[in-house]
Amino acid sequence: MSESFGSINEMIEAYEHGLVGSYCDPAATDRLLAGLPMPLFGNTLAGSGEGKLCRPFRAVVAFEEATGRRPYDEVQTTGDCVSHAVRGAADTARANDPDLKTTEDWIDRTATEPLYGARGHGGQGASCSEIVGWAHKTGGLMLRKPYPELRLDFTKYDADIGIRWGSRGVPANVTAQAAKHRIGTISLVTTWQQARDCIANGFGLVCCSSVGFNSTRNAEGMCFPKGTWHHAMQWTAADDTRKGDCRFCVQNSWGYTWVSGTKVHDQPEGSFWISQSVAQRMIDYGGTYAVSNVEGFPKRQLKDWGAKEVLG
Repeated sequence: MSESFGSINEMIEAYEHGLVGSYCDPAATDRLLAGLPMPLFGNTLAGSGEGKLCRPFRAVVAFEEATGRRPYDEVQTTGDCVSHAVRGAADTARANDPDLKTTEDWIDRTATEPLYGARGHGGQGASCSEIVGWAHKTGGLMLRKPYPELRLDFTKYDADIGIRWGSRGVPANVTAQAAKHRIGTISLVTTWQQARDCIANGFGLVCCSSVGFNSTRNAEGMCFPKGTWHHAMQWTAADDTRKGDCRFCVQNSWGYTWVSGTKVHDQPEGSFWISQSVAQRMIDYGGTYAVSNVEGFPKRQLKDWGAKEVLG
């Protein structure tokens, strides 16, 4: 199998036929958690999302549109889904920082290539714990912009860069640059309630599991489990307004055309909603992390970002 796919359909078929884009490595997870000050997502935010519709993706959408990008439009072209999901979670946390007020503060989205380059091997796919751990402890985050001092340009997604770095690792000078902007805090999420409360406060959430889905949303914007995907995706919203069924908006890294059907609550293109029980099933794989851009997970009040507020 080649390392890059010629089309979105070829990539989806590969996932449906066993491509391991993400995997949960228990040993890597244990090593990561052993070195974290907050290994498990705590109860400081417990219940803060109860009964609420919370859409932190709105901040990302507003900033992206104001800076001339189409939100969530990148289509992965190799098995680098973990890097896309971690990037998305990091951008969600950054976009919802109460100190981030204008497009000048935002600058641009995070690049995926250094994250994928840190996977530690030359094949496709990555350990969720390894990538999120690298962005927090060893390397960090770089933006979709030129880095002339490194002779690198991440302005446009180029999977080949991350592919090349897999065997030998991210170059030391690139790692040093990335380390200037590390993820602030990561914690393992073990319940859907924790996921809800994480999202309700504008922090990022990356989920690695083996649950696949159909590609047509129903009248409520939902997709349902179908087959197996060894895949990583970010969760960008939580709707706990229905008693007994908190729903989560899942943002895929396959662009806009892979899924069709009804959208609700202004959900972004390429996304779908899942039920509370499906969310817990995905979390039970052991690869779901809350991502903060600061130390800890302080309580936040989400802003209802609109164009006027972003540009103002």
